[in-house]
Amino acid sequence: MNKFLLVALVACCISFTYAQDGGYHVAEYEEEYHGSAFKAAIQRLAELKLISSNGILHPEAFYQKIVSGALYKFVIREGKNVFEVEVWSQPWLKKLEIQSVKQIHTPNY
Repeated sequence: MNKFLLVALVACCISFTYAQDGGYHVAEYEEEYHGSAFKAAIQRLAELKLISSNGILHPEAFYQKIVSGALYKFVIREGKNVFEVEVWSQPWLKKLEIQSVKQIHTPNY
């Protein structure tokens, strides 16, 4: 019983620590594992006509949070425009879902 309480206390402390910054951590983008989520993010930006679909884009920054699957946050730059797209992935269900799209930098003309 004491071991269970100790484990539960440690898990709560770790969860609280991660909750302070939203639980995201910087991750290394790997095409093999994260490519389909990144392509879904690009496709959504193109559907919203926020980017032109011609041109090769790469994530400028990549963050990950584990939540009943993985929640990815991509920072994508096209020219002077910078976007943040969150994608929820549950590969065992073959599920990719766009959670949010934000333009975080707008060029001043």
